[in-house]
Amino acid sequence: MTRDELLAAAQRHLALYPTTRANLRRVLLRKIGKAGPLDGSAREEAAKLVDEVIETVSRLGWIDDEAFTESKVKGLVRRGVSKRAIEARLTQKGVSSDLIRSKLEEYGQDGEEPRDAEHTAACAFVRRHKLGPYRADDETRAALRQKDLARMARAGFSFDQARKALDASAEEIDQLLRSL
Repeated sequence: MTRDELLAAAQRHLALYPTTRANLRRVLLRKIGKAGPLDGSAREEAAKLVDEVIETVSRLGWIDDEAFTESKVKGLVRRGVSKRAIEARLTQKGVSSDLIRSKLEEYGQDGEEPRDAEHTAACAFVRRHKLGPYRADDETRAALRQKDLARMARAGFSFDQARKALDASAEEIDQLLRSL
């Protein structure tokens, strides 16, 4: 594949999917691999070509790992995804763990009242899955508390965060999530 073909492939991919430098590299290398088998030196040349294309795309501003990470962190927290699960997903996309941690720490610091990303995600999870205060009545809520705690633990939330979110009232959770 030529440099122009790789650049066009990168452009098509980026038009459809926001991604990271590392993930785009994987996509382009896979595309080259599908074009035909490569020996050692051809593989190295292809990797250099892919790196050139990624630098070009980056210089043009088409790809930005920091903006991608910030966007994904905000979206995943709103959907009720735990910090552990966010870290796993973004690491899989090739984002450095330092960048992930910094964006998780920055989350919620821009408003008047700082928010904890993990608590916000836990509350969103509770509302989305109709756990705790969103159960039909107090009797059902009490009977299913252990199952709710277990479900939140499987989703990656700590016991304390799960308990805190399940003990909150529906009004408190709604108010917190409205402020996003």
